[in-house]
Amino acid sequence: MKQNLTTWSLGFLVFVGLSLVNVVIFNGLKENNSLTSRNAGERAINDFIVLLRQYDSPEETIKVYENRTGTRILGIGGYSSQGELLFVLGTPPDSLSSLMIPEEDEDPRVYIPNRENRSLVVIQHRPPRPERRFTPEPPQAKTLTDKGSPTISPAEEKFRHMFSYDLYYWEIHQPHFWNRRLLYRILFPASEAAIAGLILYMVSLTRKNSEFRRRIEEQKNLVIIGTAASTLAHEIKNPLSIIRLQTGIIERTAGKDVSRELAIINEETTRLAMLAHYVNDYLRDPVGNPERLSPTDILKVHSCRVFGREIHVSESSPDILIRFDPARFQSVAGNLLLNALESGSDPDKVSVIIDRKGSRVSIEIADRGKGIPTEDMERIFDPFFTTKGSGTGVGLAVVKRFVEAVEGRLFLRNRAGGGITVVIELPEFIIENTDC
Repeated sequence: MKQNLTTWSLGFLVFVGLSLVNVVIFNGLKENNSLTSRNAGERAINDFIVLLRQYDSPEETIKVYENRTGTRILGIGGYSSQGELLFVLGTPPDSLSSLMIPEEDEDPRVYIPNRENRSLVVIQHRPPRPERRFTPEPPQAKTLTDKGSPTISPAEEKFRHMFSYDLYYWEIHQPHFWNRRLLYRILFPASEAAIAGLILYMVSLTRKNSEFRRRIEEQKNLVIIGTAASTLAHEIKNPLSIIRLQTGIIERTAGKDVSRELAIINEETTRLAMLAHYVNDYLRDPVGNPERLSPTDILKVHSCRVFGREIHVSESSPDILIRFDPARFQSVAGNLLLNALESGSDPDKVSVIIDRKGSRVSIEIADRGKGIPTEDMERIFDPFFTTKGSGTGVGLAVVKRFVEAVEGRLFLRNRAGGGITVVIELPEFIIENTDC
């Protein structure tokens, strides 16, 4: 619990750190996009002003400018210092609000992104008049008025008139900058989600690695315990055999006076021997040497040993085969049939059904015994857990271990009216046809 809390806390701190870095990066990208947009807007205005001196009308200048640059100018407006519209070209607003008019003593420009038109609006005070550069002209090109001043051309007069207002409104269409803004808006939450997903994956991977390390240590301990248990079970068999031999000698020499006591000794000796056998069975290799065999034949043989007679096995097909180690399947059959008998069921009510389901074989062994309480179903396969007073609690654990080792499944369910149905599903052994 403490290790999990530490892992999650560390993951949260890493997420916060990476998120802060992500915020800084995207804020920088947004700021760069905004500055680039303003720079492009200023360049568009300057290029338009330069081009305006070469043509007679602003309308003609806009067409030439848009054809040359591919940038649309949506509107140009001239306003009084109070924001009243005096000059219209395109679609400028009828008036400027006080929030839009820049302070002349501060930044003489205001930049307003217009989401609706995907454009940038630039509002500025009257731009400074460009300095006139002295260009010597031939005497014949000069025309003087009566006062001796040069004559102003109509284009120059229109140019001066257009830039005689106090405030100017420029709206430049910039779809590529707005596309980039939209991209950043989508990428930011996506990157945050990616960071969160990466952190969750790292935390999950760390927890899994910790769990694997814990299981490896447990497996090491289980190997040691298993080796010790196997050795102990083997060593127990020898003294048990000696005890049985000695009780037989005592019974022959002492007669009936100690028969009751010897019967108790023999019963407990047999139970201890069975426990040693089951422990050895559980600890040995669960796969063994699989070969093809008929489950029907083995179940019939073991029913004779358990019930004293052969029970009927219902088969959907007489040629059903499985691939299983014979000794281990005999252990499976013997344990399940013995459990059915020890459940208190009448042997005549124990049924076996073998059926083919696709590429798998289903074996059902049903009885009419006491059944298993619902609260014990989850623990029924635990080694040494039993609901019977004289049981060892190892039989079902052995069966489950052997069945799952050959890619099979085992599960139990209570029957309506009392009793248990044990279901084993195993891969069917298919005999390949080698006929040409």
